[in-house]
Amino acid sequence: MLYAYVGSAIVGLMLLGASFLGAGHDHTMGHDGTGDGEGQPMLALLSVRVWTYLLAFGGATGLLLRLVGREGEPASAVGAVLVGTAAAWMARIVIGRASRLGASGTVHAQDLVGRTGEVMIPFAAGATGKVRVRIAGADVDVLATIDEGESVGRSDEVLILEVREGGTALVMRSPPR
Repeated sequence: MLYAYVGSAIVGLMLLGASFLGAGHDHTMGHDGTGDGEGQPMLALLSVRVWTYLLAFGGATGLLLRLVGREGEPASAVGAVLVGTAAAWMARIVIGRASRLGASGTVHAQDLVGRTGEVMIPFAAGATGKVRVRIAGADVDVLATIDEGESVGRSDEVLILEVREGGTALVMRSPPR
């Protein structure tokens, strides 16, 4: 059984290392084929995430129980399966919830519409400037334009009305509060 623990730990840790480096990840899709990372429980058996954590933590636990704790079988096997399963379950829950909260750091066009921002580079109708918008605790700079007959100066507050093709935001001066 010792070789099974060593093999599991090596494969699991290699998968874990590859996932930390971003190998083969589509961050909009859960590893179990759903968009939220918490699909059907039976589909979890097909999840790379589940097998990564099960093998890495289960294998490492089995190895530690055998070599450091001097435990025999089946106690080492039971401990390895329990710890590996718990690690896979926790990773599935935590990463699934984080992905639903938008932890990827990606800002979508629809996230900008209706938000106010501060003009960083002034612009007039027909020209492009830059607006800084605060989203999820981070500042995002967006190229912006304004309708005919208007212009905005540095530090003016604007409201984003829409995001056009190419990512340029159409803005208007923010109404007074």
